[in-house]
Amino acid sequence: MKSGKLIVSALTATLLAGFGLASKASDGAASPDRKARHEEMKAQMLEKLKAADTNGDGMISREEANAGLPQLARHFDRIDTDNNGLITMQEFEAAVKGLHGRRHDVMKHLDKDGDGLISRDEAQAAPRLAKHFDQIDTNKDGFLSKDELAAARTRIKDAIFAHIDTDADGRISRDEAAGFPRLARHFDQIDANKDGYLTKEELRAAHSR
Repeated sequence: MKSGKLIVSALTATLLAGFGLASKASDGAASPDRKARHEEMKAQMLEKLKAADTNGDGMISREEANAGLPQLARHFDRIDTDNNGLITMQEFEAAVKGLHGRRHDVMKHLDKDGDGLISRDEAQAAPRLAKHFDQIDTNKDGFLSKDELAAARTRIKDAIFAHIDTDADGRISRDEAAGFPRLARHFDQIDANKDGYLTKEELRAAHSR
């Protein structure tokens, strides 16, 4: 199961990045508390993988993904690059690298001509971006700038916050967070001032961490 353990590490890194809780300190070394949280989540993911990998071969088949890892199953064909119906450690690593590249520098990934703007044609490589191109292109010049992308991300975050903040008091209570399992699970970590509420500033700080 050596390859299976490596798969877990790659998958865990992806999930941590997706949750906005990747554990890196400013000097590149993880603090003890962050290491502990990372190991805890890694252990949880290992259990999920063990349960999904029913034949114990260290790889995940489509059937195993469908049965035990629905998030993985959704992207199975993109990760399974050799189309053999099994996801290996190498395929995971390649997928994780691609994911981090897209998440951390969307402009660099899509701006093929290097002009600092994303044209409508360039946006076609990212279907969800292409779908909302006109909404993001606020000055209607037919291109997306870094500022427009940043503004769009802010609008999305604000909309999500407003959806969770049902009483519209500008903060998320523990009860409001209860309907969102991942947020509820990390509530105490995000609630920096320990007042029992999450603010936009605390969420932004948690994402940066």
